[in-house]
Amino acid sequence: MVVDLGLLCWFMTLERVSRKWWLLFGFLAFGLSATQSRESTIGFVLGAAVMWWFRRGSVKPVVIAAVLVLGFAGLQVAIPKNQATVADRLAGVFNAIGGGKPKPSGKDDPAASRQETRIVFFKQGAGLLVRRPLLGYGVGQFGGTVASRTSTTRTGTTPW
Repeated sequence: MVVDLGLLCWFMTLERVSRKWWLLFGFLAFGLSATQSRESTIGFVLGAAVMWWFRRGSVKPVVIAAVLVLGFAGLQVAIPKNQATVADRLAGVFNAIGGGKPKPSGKDDPAASRQETRIVFFKQGAGLLVRRPLLGYGVGQFGGTVASRTSTTRTGTTPW
């Protein structure tokens, strides 16, 4: 994503971009779509929009780049296995926020359970953000590696 954004920045400074550079950009956009990272795709599109906003130059390179990235990302949905995954995720989110009858989850359908868990985590995180919006809670407050490494044992020494 960073290389794609860097190339787009450079493209925005040029009057005309040659086909070989667009081919390279397309190859990198395909690589970005192969990772199936929604966050990277959204980040690229938002980054491209911000760059265009500050540059206020020609919109043509931004549109071409966004179409390439979104087009390759959209091709991933054309794969039947991915279609089922996207449908499960959307159904899980819709059911978890109360938009329909909850689908039974657990042993029978672990994918639905994961999707519902994502929404629960999001809701809990939003509640924590409301309680401490400025500085948050800090590293290691909820357990994990950082908390276990910084806590002391009964003898008063650190575990490592």
